[in-house]
Amino acid sequence: MLSMSQNEISADNYRDSMQSLRKFDKTLKLVASLLILILLAFIAYYAYSQYHLSKKSFESQALTAAKEAVRKNPRNADMRVALGVVYANEAQYKNAIEQYTLALKLVKDHQEALVYTGLAYLKQAQSDDALYYFDKEVKYYKDTRYARTNPLLEQAYYYGGIVLWEKKKYDKALDYIDKAIEIKATNSDSFLLKGRVLLDKKDYDKAIESFNKALEFDPKYIDALYGLALTYDKKGDKQEAIKRYGNVLKVDPNYGLAQEAIARLKGK
Repeated sequence: MLSMSQNEISADNYRDSMQSLRKFDKTLKLVASLLILILLAFIAYYAYSQYHLSKKSFESQALTAAKEAVRKNPRNADMRVALGVVYANEAQYKNAIEQYTLALKLVKDHQEALVYTGLAYLKQAQSDDALYYFDKEVKYYKDTRYARTNPLLEQAYYYGGIVLWEKKKYDKALDYIDKAIEIKATNSDSFLLKGRVLLDKKDYDKAIESFNKALEFDPKYIDALYGLALTYDKKGDKQEAIKRYGNVLKVDPNYGLAQEAIARLKGK
């Protein structure tokens, strides 16, 4: 029998389940690349022509330019979303949500507005509101012609899966995560998340399979390495768990949870 309690073994779902959002800013930029490139082109021109002698930060110039674009085109949903992205990149999430909401009043199924509103709420730990918008994206776009290649739909499934996992709605979370994987089968984060859900469901063999899949795409993915070790630990395979915790320490010698786990297992 393992001596650790359920809470200790889960390690607060790898220190903090919200760690899964660490690529939030990167995701915004990747998913909305075309929109942001258009915005930045406008900002670059506007900032140069209006502020090249100013000492204001580029961020302030960008915000000013985005606001000006909205002022000139108040009924342009894309401009509203672009301004929201600028706000979100400066962690002004309430202002971002306001702009996304206005965009949705103009175009009720605006994909960027739906997904980014969900992400902004998620960054504020308002998971119910976040899931509402992710579910809307799914409702509008799951049966469309290009659903299997839609990156925004993939993000709605992935982050919706995070929220559902945190709510312990494991089966629906797995359904969302599998849908995300159908769209983007090379995303190590999706396989990591799936492994975590399966681990909490005590489906250890499938969890091991998912963590290993994540490691196929990123062999030094520390969270997947730890998840794999933790799964063997909870499964009761002491020697394999020690080996796997050792693999964690090869990547990060200061990973405290792995150090503590090895000491505990060797102390039995």
